[in-house]
Parts: sequence; structure tokens; C-alpha cells
Amino acid sequence: DPQNSPMQLVVHSPFGSRINRAWGLSLRKRFCRKFNFELQAAATEDSIVLSLGATHSFPLAEVAAYLNAKTVRTVLIQAMLDAPLFQVRWRWNATNALAIPRFRGGKKLPPQLARIEAEDLVALIFPDQLACFENIAGEREVPDHPLVNQTIHDCLTEAMDIDGLEALLTRLEAGDLRFICADLSEPSPLAQEILSA
Repeated sequence: DPQNSPMQLVVHSPFGSRINRAWGLSLRKRFCRKFNFELQAAATEDSIVLSLGATHSFPLAEVAAYLNAKTVRTVLIQAMLDAPLFQVRWRWNATNALAIPRFRGGKKLPPQLARIEAEDLVALIFPDQLACFENIAGEREVPDHPLVNQTIHDCLTEAMDIDGLEALLTRLEAGDLRFICADLSEPSPLAQEILSA
């Protein structure tokens, strides 16, 4: 039934996976805040896909205004804190900083124990990161700690390209780029290829 089938929002964006990952994660956070629902987002080298429920309806042209260059960094930081990316980078940085042990009793620390050690450390330094969402009013308070700062920096600049996203949004806002919307009952051939990948 087309009326009850889920909707896919495909953004054709030839700006690379790092910018698209940042853009997709930020859009996902904005949708969550605006409509109070979680959705799936995926990014590739040339596209972003947001999977929406059949009941969600909004003018497509509004999506272009969900983010702006001045606030996208803050939105992305909050979005990234919910993503597995933060925990992976946190564990890497904590291990490199020797804040969690690599060996115990002369043997390499198993990955599952390293994850527990990293989670214990994040609970000590950044308790809001592990807090229940129901108990957090508004945005998470990000502590000014070297490991937290390094992890956020790595996520924003290595796994994603926040500077590139800010520049892209600036160009969109200035009218140098256009966000063209097409609300179709069936995916275009290009979108179908992306959805089938």
C-alpha cells in the first residue's frame, strides 16, 4: 500500500562521504528535535538517505533550512554524541593517552574489557554521555577535558568534515548553490540505485 509505505528522503550530494556523513547526522538530529522521532540516516560519497515513517509529512523545501552554517557545529556535536562513532573514537583516544590499560597481568586486555574500561572512564569524565535521555533537559553539557576535546575534534575533522559542511551551508545560504526538491511517488532511477545499494 503506497499510503502506508515508508518514505525515503534522498539528497544527491556529490561532496564526499565526510561532508555527507556530517550533513546526514546533523539532519537526523534536526528531524529528531523538530518532529520528536528517531530515523535512520546513511551517507555515501554522493548521497544522503533519510528513512522516514509513512506518517511523517512536511514540505520538502523546508529541509534546506533545517541547518545553517552558524549553528551546524553545535547540532553535529550533539548528534555525534549519540552515534557509535563517538564511543569508538573515545576508546581509541583513551587507549593512546594510556588512560585505559592495554595490558593486564602481562596479557593484552581483551576488547570487551577495554570497552568496559573506556565506558567507566567516560562515566567519570563525561557523565552526561551515559545518562538516560529522559533525565537530560536540552543539550548535553560537554566538559572541557583533553580527551573529550580530542575525541570531538577527531570525529568532526577526521571521520567527518565539519569545515566543509559549514562552507557548503554558507554557499547554500548565499545562493551560490541551490537545494532542488522533487516529491515523487516512485524513486528516480538515480535515487533507486542509491536505495538499492
